Amino acid sequence: MNWLSKSAVAVFSVIGIAAPEMLNAQSGNMVPPAGAVTWHYQCKSGECPTRCTISGTELFSTGSYFALTVVQLPNHGYWVRIDTGQKNIDYVAGTDQLACSISGATLMPLPAK
Repeated sequence: MNWLSKSAVAVFSVIGIAAPEMLNAQSGNMVPPAGAVTWHYQCKSGECPTRCTISGTELFSTGSYFALTVVQLPNHGYWVRIDTGQKNIDYVAGTDQLACSISGATLMPLPAK
C-alpha cells in the first residue's frame, strides 16, 4: 500500500443513471446502510490535496483534513465525510459516478464501530 500513501486516484462508480442531488447529511455517527461499500482514507499530516467530481463537475476540493470516508450507497449514490479534526463535513450525492483524486492520504481499514 506504499503507492497509496504517495498519491492515489480513486474512481468510484455504479451502474445506473441519476441526476446529482446535494443534501445536508450532518450526523454525529456515520453508519453506512446494508449493502454499502466504504473506503476510509487517513491524512496524517492534515494536508492531503483531494478533489471529487461528478461527471466532471466539482463536488468539493480540499487539502485540510485528517480523515476522508467515501461510502458507495446501494441505490446509485455516495456519502462522503470529511473529518477536519474540528468538525465533520458531509456530502450526499445521488449519482452513478463519483471520481476522486486523493494525494498523500493512506487507504485504511475501516474504524471500529
